Amino acid sequence: MNAQNALRAIDIHSHWSTRRGYPLQTEAELAQQQRTWRSKPEYRSEAGMADDFRPAGVRGNPGFWLHQISDVGSGS
Repeated sequence: MNAQNALRAIDIHSHWSTRRGYPLQTEAELAQQQRTWRSKPEYRSEAGMADDFRPAGVRGNPGFWLHQISDVGSGS
């Protein structure tokens, strides 16, 4: 691989840090997080999450993940 045929990677995963969108929800799941990674969640607002991305120059479609967050727990 060289500069002419370099692979450009696009990362499309996300880690939601709002309370509602956090992947671990139950007390048992949060306890397992503490045992496995010795960490506790630090929840953020949607605006706080966006503020984290701006200085890094992250480009994305927050409308998509905000829509997905709104569907958490709704059975959609």
